[in-house]
Amino acid sequence: MSAFHIKRNFPNMEEIGDQIYVYKSFLSQEEIDPYLNMMINQKEWLDGAQFNKSTIETFGHPVFLNILKKVQDEIALEDMFVDLTPSVTKYKHGKGMEEHSDDCPYCWKLIDPDRILRNNEGKRCVTYGMVIYFSEFTGGEIYYPEQDVVFSPEPGDLIMHSTNKHCKHGVKPVIDGTRYSFAPYFVQYHSESDTQEARSFWNNYKVAEIPA
Repeated sequence: MSAFHIKRNFPNMEEIGDQIYVYKSFLSQEEIDPYLNMMINQKEWLDGAQFNKSTIETFGHPVFLNILKKVQDEIALEDMFVDLTPSVTKYKHGKGMEEHSDDCPYCWKLIDPDRILRNNEGKRCVTYGMVIYFSEFTGGEIYYPEQDVVFSPEPGDLIMHSTNKHCKHGVKPVIDGTRYSFAPYFVQYHSESDTQEARSFWNNYKVAEIPA
């Protein structure tokens, strides 16, 4: 386990498994409603098959950075930064996701030198994945087969897990309703300059107005 993957104590979170943490009601219903209305009214979803994940649909909008700012302010520890991934996913009836780990590309590069890194993947380690939930649904639970942990979320809940292999997870098929969720990552940068740049970005971020 690398220095970036040591066990941490996160504020406002309960550890329900080894490096699996839950923040109940991270978003209030009042905070959820404008985002959920935006998701329900969204007409142009991207077919997740383009990412080899045919079970989901996704779309992005800069306004979701507001939620990432809240994650940064309320959960991040020193020198941890939420990655700029402002997109949400939709799982319809019968859809789920295969078991997988939220692997760190940089760490895999150390194991496999032939692996090609994209964008700024060589600048940081991906340390935690998380999921934030916006809607009511049945089924669609996130589960961790290595630890026999199953979590049934409610709207506003946030679950977070390490990118280590023992936090491999999947999503059970949705039985009723539509599962709208948001899945950003925490990263830690290798250089002080990149760390300072990320810190400056979030310290100066101004909350955007949600489209009506």
